[in-house]
Amino acid sequence: MTTGSQSETPAAGTPDLGPFERLQAELEAAVAKLGEEDLPLEERLALHAKAVGLHARLEELLGEARERAAAVEQAEGSEGAGGATGGRADEPYEVLHTRLQAVVERLEDSDLALSEVVRLHGEAHRLAARCDHLLKTAQGRVDRLTSRPGDSGSRDSAPPPDPPEDDEEAPF
Repeated sequence: MTTGSQSETPAAGTPDLGPFERLQAELEAAVAKLGEEDLPLEERLALHAKAVGLHARLEELLGEARERAAAVEQAEGSEGAGGATGGRADEPYEVLHTRLQAVVERLEDSDLALSEVVRLHGEAHRLAARCDHLLKTAQGRVDRLTSRPGDSGSRDSAPPPDPPEDDEEAPF
């Protein structure tokens, strides 16, 4: 979604930006303009609407990129999974979850530049996806280990675990 005022070819001396970077730069410019105190209400409303549209398009592009990355990761197998989060493919859940918490804490800082917020948002989504993948993998292993021969393997049809053998209370 580009506006008529923005050309597709870069001006002399400016780097050639991709569609995501162009939209991001346009959004940053709109946000900066919205920060002006003497901006008339009509112009402020129009800029806000434009910023909302740009944000929605950026989210679409991020979603498409995530889908492509997931397809590539799935095609390459688990060996490429860690590269998406900047870590090793075999990082344990606890490490990834700690990194995700740190990113979320950084995102809560209101003094971040928009570009840093966008970057951290992407990193948070990649880390969350990796954590989710590890949790689902672990749940699958638990389901396989706890299923009995003849069971369909689903947790809904599996009988509850056997109670403790002695008279002691369960630890939870």
